[in-house]
Amino acid sequence: MTKMVRKLDIPQQCLTIASIYIQRAIKNWKKTEFFLSTLVAEKVTLTCLILASKYFCETEDVVVNLDICRMLGLKINNSFHEAAKRMMCMELELLSMMDWDIYVSPQDYNEAQHKFNAKIKECQVDKIDQLTQADSLNDDNMS
Repeated sequence: MTKMVRKLDIPQQCLTIASIYIQRAIKNWKKTEFFLSTLVAEKVTLTCLILASKYFCETEDVVVNLDICRMLGLKINNSFHEAAKRMMCMELELLSMMDWDIYVSPQDYNEAQHKFNAKIKECQVDKIDQLTQADSLNDDNMS
């Protein structure tokens, strides 16, 4: 997923909006018998990122599904067009599951951004702790 975000140059704001869409979709899945597998989760995440970028970006900056499929090398039956059609179907399914509610209020955005930033800081602290432990092990081994 990280490679996709980098390859498509998705703005950080879209990641925040996509996380809101994911939470909305999960909330509605809990009301159904839908089983969320890892493969489905990746497709939903990709679809949320695409919807978020279409919501956030200026019209002239939006990349169409066919171009996204080409950039990511996504094909169905060896066809980018088939993959783009499937992507559009996934967008429609997700929109339906979210009751077509793509609006993100400033309050929802700020809350999601706060959680996002907290998670990033947590990951950075974990990484620093890992590096510190590795350094201390190296120092012990050299003594």
